[in-house]
Amino acid sequence: MRRAQAAATRGDFLLPPGDSAFDLYRQALNADGTSRAARAGLQALPQLAAHATAQALQDGQLERAADMLRNYAQLAPGSADVARFQHALGTAWLDLANGDLARGDRIAARSALAHAQHWAPDDARVQALAQGLGGD
Repeated sequence: MRRAQAAATRGDFLLPPGDSAFDLYRQALNADGTSRAARAGLQALPQLAAHATAQALQDGQLERAADMLRNYAQLAPGSADVARFQHALGTAWLDLANGDLARGDRIAARSALAHAQHWAPDDARVQALAQGLGGD
């Protein structure tokens, strides 16, 4: 249980295989099917992943936010918050792309734009910047 809790604290919700919080809680449940702590740990993982996603976005750690969002999407399939986080992540990448462009770094802007397009492909601002950068 301690290993599972430590993995969850690190944000290792689904990876690495066998040492992720999910796998470790499942192992605990396989050993003791009545373990309330293991069951509660498993049930808490989606909320922990959502919190980790939000925190990484707030801290500007966009790669980590993407990783945490992938975890969240797997742990809470169908959650409306997944789409909200995807758009927020796309917007954050778009902001980064615009900042790179303002500094004249078109290569970095294109890279950030590619991430924005992945996470928020239907955002009109993402499409507009793609058209603007496409004319080089």
